[in-house]
Amino acid sequence: MFRMFNSQTARLLEINFFKCEKTFFSANFKNCLLQYCNFLDLNMKSSSFNGSKLKDSHFTNTTLKSADFSGVDLSGAIFHNCDLCNADFSVAPNVISIRGQIKSRKQNSLFQKLLGCSTLLI
Repeated sequence: MFRMFNSQTARLLEINFFKCEKTFFSANFKNCLLQYCNFLDLNMKSSSFNGSKLKDSHFTNTTLKSADFSGVDLSGAIFHNCDLCNADFSVAPNVISIRGQIKSRKQNSLFQKLLGCSTLLI
């Protein structure tokens, strides 16, 4: 198992990250394509997805405190029961589906919109 993952411009399709170290899994994806990926029961505090495409990827019971989703294409992405405190969703286009209890303290206008509804289409 690995605890840290760094990648630039990688193409990762249908990867299941639920078998990764569940205590702490730090990821740095920059300008990557992550399509149909599953992030289940992970602690991904301060992970970065900057400029990546998370098309149809699912985050379930995942801690994403202070995660960087700036400039990320979230087409079809689903966040279910995730901790998104201080996560940065600035300039994150397309469809975002939020389900379950979401925790956040971020004062980001887009993020505030996310918290106000179960599904948001941008």
